[in-house]
Amino acid sequence: MFGASSADQEMGEFHSWNDSSSLVSGDKSNVAINHHRELHRILVRTLWRNIYPGNKPDALSKTPVKVHLEFVLQEQDIHTLSKYCDSNNDSANLISPDLINDIFSGIIRPVTLSDEPKLFHWLNDKPLFWISMLASFTLAIWLSILIYHSRHRLLMLVLSLLLVLIISQSMYKKYNTRLAQKMSVLSRYNGPPVDCKPPDQQPWSRFFTQYFTSRPKTDECLQYYEEVLSEPFFTTSIYEVCLELIYQPIISLCGSLGTAFGEFYNNVSAYIPWWLSPIILGYFIFLAFLFVVRAPKSLSNEQPLRSRRAKHKIKSSTVPPLTSS
Repeated sequence: MFGASSADQEMGEFHSWNDSSSLVSGDKSNVAINHHRELHRILVRTLWRNIYPGNKPDALSKTPVKVHLEFVLQEQDIHTLSKYCDSNNDSANLISPDLINDIFSGIIRPVTLSDEPKLFHWLNDKPLFWISMLASFTLAIWLSILIYHSRHRLLMLVLSLLLVLIISQSMYKKYNTRLAQKMSVLSRYNGPPVDCKPPDQQPWSRFFTQYFTSRPKTDECLQYYEEVLSEPFFTTSIYEVCLELIYQPIISLCGSLGTAFGEFYNNVSAYIPWWLSPIILGYFIFLAFLFVVRAPKSLSNEQPLRSRRAKHKIKSSTVPPLTSS
């Protein structure tokens, strides 16, 4: 009796241990499956985030979309991924999916490739283009100096080089401004604005703001597509750069004068009473106006006096006689 009961007890313990081990192995397999599913979702989300919305396919278009991705791995990322993918090691359970998510989010970035010719890409590479042009122009100047030994030509070449440098810098600055405008439009609008939709699909608030406003109407749809479809390098016009070179020094001079006048007013008002500072400022403005008005007249009056003094200094030379006595 006791032997049968002990055998039954051992069999019960064996079955319970068997059930518990199967439950543990089942839990481990479920954890591993969920772990790999989560990593699969992470990889898919990372890929889709880099593909969308820059290469958003058209719903009616049947042409395939080409997407090129570039992977940039650090040394620590390579060590972590190799440690995670090592099948002989049980260290994969020690690496969290968040760490793998951070690695994949950082290493994947889209690469835009177009079917444009290589000349277009070379021209579109602005620093290389301007450096090559300036290097060629400098080489031409040195060759001209070696061939022609003329100071006037050397001066003209130096002035031309300075002009090319100034125009190149202004065009590059203008290009960066246009590129910033384009990036601002792309970051502000998640797709075409509301004005690009048909009138029946626009909200009622948009209808009332269009017809019952005193402000001039601006076509946001036109501005959006002008900024998105235009290339900043080719929309940088040379005549705008030349005009900016003409009026920008005037604006800078006026800004400097205004800043100096403001500092002068602050310094004057800090040491005298507030009711006396307008009188002193008015007096100084009146003196400056008189100086500006009378300075050209004084210069014009001094020029005839100098010419008269120069005439008085001329002495008549005696002509020797032709025949000597």
